[in-house]
Amino acid sequence: MTINRPERLNALNKKTRDEIRSALEVAKKDTKVKSIILTGAGERAFSAGQDLEESANFNPKYIGRWIEEFDSLYLKILSTPKPIVTSSPGYATGAGLQAFLLGDYRITSESGKFGMTEVNVGIPCITGSAILKPLVGLAQIPRLTLMCELIGADEAHQMGLVHKVVPQNELRQVTREVAKRFAEKPAIAVGLQKEWIYKLYLDDLKKGVAQAKVSHTKAFASGEPQRLMRSFIKRRSR
Repeated sequence: MTINRPERLNALNKKTRDEIRSALEVAKKDTKVKSIILTGAGERAFSAGQDLEESANFNPKYIGRWIEEFDSLYLKILSTPKPIVTSSPGYATGAGLQAFLLGDYRITSESGKFGMTEVNVGIPCITGSAILKPLVGLAQIPRLTLMCELIGADEAHQMGLVHKVVPQNELRQVTREVAKRFAEKPAIAVGLQKEWIYKLYLDDLKKGVAQAKVSHTKAFASGEPQRLMRSFIKRRSR
């Protein structure tokens, strides 16, 4: 499965979120599919996260539904009973990083860059913090979500965000090899183990979604995210 919007660094809009969920449902039902690869088109990004062209004009009344759409995507990734390998050729930021981190095995090229950059465009990183917590603990969350630092592939590996770092020209091959190893595992046992992993994530994710609805609505009601997003889009278009 490839997030195919390379002209937008594979940014996620409603159409893309819906397509990923639908593709995962197809893969879930297809008995020939034993494992899944989720990656981004091109060599620049897995996904740069939320498409700012979409969210720059959000009405605060829509925010709850928007958070639920992302929650539905994340729950679909977690609840899919087949192993998912997420593979990043470059940037994975914001909601893109959140989706990447929910993969069962995470691979990146040596040029991978990772960050929770939401605060830079005026919105808090609530659900992202809930996803980060079991991976890196509370100590790293302020640095990643307040400073919005982009970290490289090797540091991401050391922190536990990534399982494997490979040269760019080997990324596709190694990703397929990992997916093949997953596909050779007993399907019923794998599905039962994934069901338990899903339950381990669920409490923190539910709390994150509930808080995100409150915090993001307040942020968009202030007008700050819309202003910062439009400014970013304007700078990018020059």
